[in-house]
Amino acid sequence: MTKEVLEHCTRAVVRYMNGDMKEFERLTNIAMKINHQCVCSNCGNITIPAKRKIDKDKYVKIELCLDCGAQKELQCVS
Repeated sequence: MTKEVLEHCTRAVVRYMNGDMKEFERLTNIAMKINHQCVCSNCGNITIPAKRKIDKDKYVKIELCLDCGAQKELQCVS
């Protein structure tokens, strides 16, 4: 769970305790969407952002799984 996910979860709990169910559901959905993006599609464990060098001055942004080592390419960075 990232800091951003934790922040949305905390805000959702506060909204729930105040009785604002609509905002609670919205914040919960945002947190779940962000958390799902940080999970490996192969094994379900956490991924971290990283860069892989292609050429001398060219990198590719990737998500790297901490458990199985799977890499998901995101975009090119010069």
